[in-house]
Amino acid sequence: MEQTLSHGIVFAAGSQKTPAGRHEQRNRQAREKDRTVTRKFDNLHPEDGAIVPPERISTAVTAGRLAYGDGAIQTFHPDGSTSYREAGRQTEGTWSVDGNGRFCSFWPPSYQASYDLRWVVEGGAVVGLRFSDLSTGTCFEGRFQ
Repeated sequence: MEQTLSHGIVFAAGSQKTPAGRHEQRNRQAREKDRTVTRKFDNLHPEDGAIVPPERISTAVTAGRLAYGDGAIQTFHPDGSTSYREAGRQTEGTWSVDGNGRFCSFWPPSYQASYDLRWVVEGGAVVGLRFSDLSTGTCFEGRFQ
């Protein structure tokens, strides 16, 4: 079935070119991303708020891009680098696991922090990570996109 839009362009119904087609394509892509992140934790069954064990920190932080409540986006890479984008500004840093099994980040030139890292679980699925700064007690949560 074809559809003619007001400006005279003809598309097949349900095509990616129609607003409904683009919306459905984005929904499919979002569902696939959710399944990809969830698959990385298939063999784990953590409870919400449980500490991420040191041997799982790398898998946890590199599982997918994290979105924070303030609109910032962060990606952790397997090589220990991280990028953080907030209000159109991107910064680069590094992350690691220290000798005590704590998640640590470094942002040049001199900002360093260590965190307790906890799972965010909803409906039995890992949906994000909660970071608790060990020196200030500040907590923030990132959700996988």
